[in-house]
Amino acid sequence: MLVNRNLYYGLVLDNEDPLMLGRIRVHPKHENLTAIEGSNQKFKKDSNNTSNGKWSSEDPLLFLPLLPFYINQVPQVGERVILLYYDNKRQDIKDRFYLIGPYSSPTRIEKEEYDSSNTHLSSGVRNNRIEFPDIKNPDGTYPDPISHKGIYPEPLDISINGRGTTDIILKNNDVILRAGKHKVTEPDQKIPTYDENRAFLQLSKFDSKITEGNSQDTLEFVSQDKQIKYLVEYDVYNPESKPQVFTGRVVIYQFKSNEQPQTKINNFKYDTELTGVTSTIAKIYNIEVGQNITDFAKFISNQIKTLVKNSNEVLNLPNGEQFPIYYRPSKQIRDILQTTPTPGSLTEVPFINMQQLVNLVRVSYTDLTPGYGLIIDENFSEWQAFTTKKVKTKTFTSESVENTVGILGANNLYLLSNQTKIDGKDQINFNKVSPNFEPKFEQSQIDTNLLPNTSSVVRGEELLELLQTIVGFLVSHVHPYPLMPPSSVAYDGTSTDDLLKKMLEAYTKVLNSNIRIN
Repeated sequence: MLVNRNLYYGLVLDNEDPLMLGRIRVHPKHENLTAIEGSNQKFKKDSNNTSNGKWSSEDPLLFLPLLPFYINQVPQVGERVILLYYDNKRQDIKDRFYLIGPYSSPTRIEKEEYDSSNTHLSSGVRNNRIEFPDIKNPDGTYPDPISHKGIYPEPLDISINGRGTTDIILKNNDVILRAGKHKVTEPDQKIPTYDENRAFLQLSKFDSKITEGNSQDTLEFVSQDKQIKYLVEYDVYNPESKPQVFTGRVVIYQFKSNEQPQTKINNFKYDTELTGVTSTIAKIYNIEVGQNITDFAKFISNQIKTLVKNSNEVLNLPNGEQFPIYYRPSKQIRDILQTTPTPGSLTEVPFINMQQLVNLVRVSYTDLTPGYGLIIDENFSEWQAFTTKKVKTKTFTSESVENTVGILGANNLYLLSNQTKIDGKDQINFNKVSPNFEPKFEQSQIDTNLLPNTSSVVRGEELLELLQTIVGFLVSHVHPYPLMPPSSVAYDGTSTDDLLKKMLEAYTKVLNSNIRIN
């Protein structure tokens, strides 16, 4: 059965090929490692870089990459590889190759141990698959697109993926080279999170182009939802009084917090419950001497009007700072009015009394809801939940035009030439790029070599705006007398203070310190 197989699995023992050809030393798992090492009498397994030791032509564990030399994809020690032999019946010959083995999840490509790579094979049926959650739903959508969409290539993409946060993606009309595509994962994090601060190079071809037109004035609806500041509630102690002679009280509550949605104007109603609302009692008017229903209602109305017209008298509060105000009957009265009494029942008299009282409580001639309502100013103006404001909107037109775009983005950009030097600064030597002999700039080299020897890029339009201000002052300034400094304000209205202010702003407005050149 082994002879009839086409593919075999192996465990990577070493990947430090002295020839840098991508060769690896592999233990084919279908064979005994000791037997393989002893199959070649010339091989000395304890020798390195000798004519008959490890990595020599006598090494029986050497496998060549099946991928061409121009694509470097060397597995890590401990990973699984797929082995292919030119002749299955003679597996001791040198014509044998390897391919990278399967992975359990794209989140594990930094290194996948041999046993873990079994997960999606027949031999890995017992592996814990819960450890590697699905990145997508079965229908191709993302459970959390904001955090995870865009990290990994899509099915239609052609890509070259690094073991960390880098890749090259080839789409239909786009080439994207990225570094830092996802954030550093926490120990218990199953799926990495997309990093909006990635560094990338994008080359794209588009079939249309959008052109910005003139701005137009449009009306936009704006919510006027405000916090109610004071609530006035009136109560009757003896609503069952048949002669309609009542005692009771008027209570003014102040709402403290601005984060209470129940007490926003657009939410507060006649029967809104105040459970969980932070409030304090600002004022109490007790009506201890019995009054007939007309005088009782008049007393309530007058207290509300006084609060509206003269808050200083009621609450020692400057006029205008008491609004918005809401007034209504107490919960006891509201509960009575919600009943449907039958003639002759005990609830009939309280219902009739409170209905008449509420109808008599009025605070203005335009009061459409006697007994309760919202007051937003001393004129008893009608509340508008929304208002309109004039805003300028840009117009855009789209045209079918072939267009190509190149975009380079990162937190910090450096555009360098190895043949230029800024006066007063050191020349950047590309031959001394990294102290670790890596073909890249390390962060320490960026901080100590690139940053101090480069300059900020200038924003063109902002520079022209500054120059226009300077030129405007030069051509329109006057001198009070010959040989005296110019007046501080020119004929066009530009002042020396304006110039000094714009020059100070230029360090951040005209210069972009995050994009640098040498």
